[in-house]
Amino acid sequence: MRYASLNPDKAIPEYIPPNFLVDRLIPEGSVIILGTEQDTVRRSFLLQICAAVHSGRTLFDAFRAEQGEVLYIASGSGDLERARDITLKWETWIDIITVQTQLMKLEQEISSRRDCRLVVLEDFTQQRPPFHQWIARHIDRPSGDHLAARLKGSMTTITLQELSRLHTKEFVSDLKRITSQHGISIIAGHELTTTGRLYDRGGLQGADEKLSLTWQERESVYRLRVERGGRHLASQHWDLKQDGDTSRFLLAESSARRVRQAASREGNPLPFTATERVLLEALSKHGPMKHSEIVKLGLLNPNPRAAEGSVLGGSTISNRLKALQCESKGHAVVQLEDKRFAINPDAQRVS
Repeated sequence: MRYASLNPDKAIPEYIPPNFLVDRLIPEGSVIILGTEQDTVRRSFLLQICAAVHSGRTLFDAFRAEQGEVLYIASGSGDLERARDITLKWETWIDIITVQTQLMKLEQEISSRRDCRLVVLEDFTQQRPPFHQWIARHIDRPSGDHLAARLKGSMTTITLQELSRLHTKEFVSDLKRITSQHGISIIAGHELTTTGRLYDRGGLQGADEKLSLTWQERESVYRLRVERGGRHLASQHWDLKQDGDTSRFLLAESSARRVRQAASREGNPLPFTATERVLLEALSKHGPMKHSEIVKLGLLNPNPRAAEGSVLGGSTISNRLKALQCESKGHAVVQLEDKRFAINPDAQRVS
């Protein structure tokens, strides 16, 4: 790729892509703000990211995660119990605690975990230092609720809004300092307005990345948008579906296909899905078969969310056979001239 410069005397720095803790989603050593419309949705989403990093397994069966210790900080005792109930249902152990709204306490908790790679603040606004303490410190007076009340009474709305933004900016700056000193990533949960924008947007400009998870009524999916800043990649989005029983998220079919195609282009094919392994085993056992013959086998659906004893549908089989023929699967399956499908003996199997 060629570059043009308006100042030929200055060299154009080479672009260096970020390293990711969770591929395409969570850059290493960054402050990420996640905005959602509902606290319950945010909690499940954040815990699923924590579970992926803790285990080193793929997130949504699509995004590779580096393994490392994680720390999930709930907003209060009630939120802590709700988060633990979810991880108990998932049979996943995650370090979940509550911390007083003091940066010193937060840093002490992080320092006590040498291998920590990800810290999650469930609620940014609840877990930053209180406004009255912050403003009292800046005017060099002892902190206290009475002082804050007097100040608020003498300030205009515009002044208070500007101070609130400064309060937010300083907290984001402190979080970025922590990521640099401890070599971790921090995700801070936040609330979205009715228009789908983050509150305190002006104060959050210092964050490295912003995520939003919003419900799309027409498509019946959650849309995960990524807005990257600075050295990171271009903004993008994916669609997710949430299982009502487990609260886990999975990529919708269209987004899952896009992720696998991107992984193929980059030379990092994703592992076989559980459904693809069932089809490979069937073709290995029965030999070349047409799509209709595979459907007649009544192969059991391996998806843990599927009803017990349910079988793979014809459209699902068709989609997975197409995926197995594409480059991201190393041509693990080929279609013969008589329209039958067979395992490609020259395919490089993906573990």
